[in-house]
Amino acid sequence: MTFFTLAMIVAVMALGLVDWVYLRKETPQAFVLECVGLGGVVLVLVFPDLLTRAATLLRIGRGVDLVIYPMLVWLFREAVLGRVRYHREKHEMTELVRQLAIRASANLPSVESSSA
Repeated sequence: MTFFTLAMIVAVMALGLVDWVYLRKETPQAFVLECVGLGGVVLVLVFPDLLTRAATLLRIGRGVDLVIYPMLVWLFREAVLGRVRYHREKHEMTELVRQLAIRASANLPSVESSSA
């Protein structure tokens, strides 16, 4: 095992520990998903030939491409969904502020009745 492999395993374990403290109570499903993903990373770090064999079996070429292609699709999808979510929340916030402004203006006393 190389120094890089050991350093990466330690980094993954440190990240897992930090997220265990912060994620396990608030979002346990996200924590479990992260543990599965990080477990896959450790598996690839310890047994890099598995990824190369799987890529060869799928006729992709390099093992790293087997990781990069799905990640590229996933990241593109996340970017699009994040943009949709941003615009939806922006629209909802605008509607909420509009309704609050209408409600606040309906409760204000008129100018004529306050001057009398």
